[in-house]
Amino acid sequence: MARQPIVLNGKEFKFQKNIKEYFKQMLERYRNGQTVDSDDHEMLLALIDRHPKANKKIGCGVKRFYKDRTDMPTSCFWIEREDGSKTDFSYLTAINVKGKSLYQEFFEACRNAVQDDLKKIKEQFFDKYADETGKLAKLATQLF
Repeated sequence: MARQPIVLNGKEFKFQKNIKEYFKQMLERYRNGQTVDSDDHEMLLALIDRHPKANKKIGCGVKRFYKDRTDMPTSCFWIEREDGSKTDFSYLTAINVKGKSLYQEFFEACRNAVQDDLKKIKEQFFDKYADETGKLAKLATQLF
């Protein structure tokens, strides 16, 4: 049985790799904090409807989409709702039309549970061992 293409706002994507590349390039066009333009906004509206948690993500309505950082050292699309509340969303999840596995949710919960402690320990380590430029070059040669 042949796969059905994915169609968003009249734009047809024959394969998932094509739509993933399209939204990856879209994300890369923006800098953190920048609002997406109207054409990209319309494509993201069509995409968010595919998300397994679309109703929760959209909430009271989408005021704007923008790019910003996540809790990890990455960036993604964010939604600012009409009431001013904000949430991130994964374009990959929306494309795949599936949520995170229990393993992924457990992994993220564990990571979130220790994130503040990790940050604190890293800051203490750099405060103690970094040179005046914030680098650990001297320490690395002493430890290894």
